Amino acid sequence: MKVMLSIGLTNIEIKVILWTIGFSAIVQLVWFKQWERHVHSERQRAYVLSLLSSFITSVGSLPFVYQVLFHLPRGNLNALLMDETFMLLAVGLTTFFMTFLCLDLLIGWFRYRNKIDPLTGWVHHMTYLGVLTWVLRQHYSPIFVAMCVLEIPTFILALGSVHRAYRSDTLFALTFVSTRIVFHTFMISSAFSLYRFGAITLALAAFLPLHCYWFFGFIQQQKRLYQQRKKKNISVTIQPSSTKVSINKKPINVSSIKKRPGSINTERLRRHLPSSPADFSNFTSQHMIQRLADRLPDNLSRDLYRSSERLREFWDRGLLQQQQQQQEDHAHSITVTAH
Repeated sequence: MKVMLSIGLTNIEIKVILWTIGFSAIVQLVWFKQWERHVHSERQRAYVLSLLSSFITSVGSLPFVYQVLFHLPRGNLNALLMDETFMLLAVGLTTFFMTFLCLDLLIGWFRYRNKIDPLTGWVHHMTYLGVLTWVLRQHYSPIFVAMCVLEIPTFILALGSVHRAYRSDTLFALTFVSTRIVFHTFMISSAFSLYRFGAITLALAAFLPLHCYWFFGFIQQQKRLYQQRKKKNISVTIQPSSTKVSINKKPINVSSIKKRPGSINTERLRRHLPSSPADFSNFTSQHMIQRLADRLPDNLSRDLYRSSERLREFWDRGLLQQQQQQQEDHAHSITVTAH
């Protein structure tokens, strides 16, 4: 015969709760301390405790889910509540999760305060603590532990947040729909068939709209990410290869700029414009050079502004040498004519 206390728990259940609080607190604190050495960002630290809690609670829920779906009469939650072994195991897992909620707020206040949202952090955790206290007193913990299979998407999310290489939005979406929407709806219908609009049915139904809202936000996030990837791919694809400018980093031989009088190295003009507008009045190819400069693409024009001062110096020096050569040739021709 169970000896019931004033708070609605048996002696053995109280012992399980006390031992679980002490043991789970030590395990979670050591877990966080060890993982803190390997994570760097505040977001990663915020998911360290969630990674452990979601793994233990989701794995611990599997025997209860199996009982509800396959072993017991389908959806008969009363049969699940009558098994004393499952009851004690459920009390321990429920207490473990409550310990996680407290430590997440306590450690988060000091180590990742900016990642504790007022609604999904403080309000969510405090509400859960109140609900789970009621669950323990009413001996409904086996039903709660069966619902802990909903922590599988949380485990996938936490794993992807701690190790970005393991992030999988597709797997998260599949597990979220199958557990937090499909299985949750099944549990609500099972509770309604037994208790109608009783406390269990109302408690289960209260969280389903929140899950639907979260999944809607996830879909909106995926749409934004898809649009960003699409814009990025389009911007990379539309850049023609003809606009790529390669700058030769080898020393430029200034003597190679010297050519016959009246000619200009148009390839160098196209790649490296002078720092100031040049005087083309003495060149016979003035119009052709101007047309080449006007037809330069925008991205090439931006690259020209980034050209080094050394290349600009070579350009100006080449123009000066060509002008001097033309003046010398002109003076020489005048001298020859005078003689």
